[in-house]
Amino acid sequence: MWIAPVAVVLVVMDQLIKIAAIRALAPDGVQTILEGLFSLAYVENRGAAFGVLQDARWFFIVVTAVLLLALTVFLVKKKPQSIWMKLAATLIYAGGVGNLIDRLQKGFVVDMFRFDFVDFPVFNFADICVVAGAIALCIYILFASDGENQVGGEEKPDQVGKNAPDDVEGADLVGEFVPNDNGETDRVGAEPQDEAKQSEQAEDATQNDREFENGEEGQDA
Repeated sequence: MWIAPVAVVLVVMDQLIKIAAIRALAPDGVQTILEGLFSLAYVENRGAAFGVLQDARWFFIVVTAVLLLALTVFLVKKKPQSIWMKLAATLIYAGGVGNLIDRLQKGFVVDMFRFDFVDFPVFNFADICVVAGAIALCIYILFASDGENQVGGEEKPDQVGKNAPDDVEGADLVGEFVPNDNGETDRVGAEPQDEAKQSEQAEDATQNDREFENGEEGQDA
């Protein structure tokens, strides 16, 4: 799975950008990139993404760790195949870990990107990853999660046998229906009926034979 290696690459990119911002902009440097539109500004963010909820370092450390752990458990148990879920997980991992490293090492998150044409908090590369991951997760929940039970247009193994026809010969046996190459349905793993039902059928057959024999004797008489 490519989630982990790509997330690691994004985390490294985030840390390199922050190191460059510290060296070039700290403590209060500002560098204009596009006049009136975009600039780089060194900010020490002690809150969450985009500067909200200041001075809550340990709260965000714990919350971030719990969310990343929950995401890991979900991926291990569900093994989603949707590209949107994989993309969301990769971006959320990268953004969460990138800012978590800052909080653990420095006690704050280094932000540097600023829009000058609007009143908007300064942010960093990890924040971008988190927001993009959240968007991908919303797309997955709204449009792609229902398709997780379909793999390549075919039913998953746990669905095989649920739509088996009722009139297939031998339907009194226990087993699963599996489509064959001819478009027909075969039963695999079939097992005989229980002994009580077999015994009952044997008694019925014996009774029918006796009635037939008695009928023939009556005709001869």
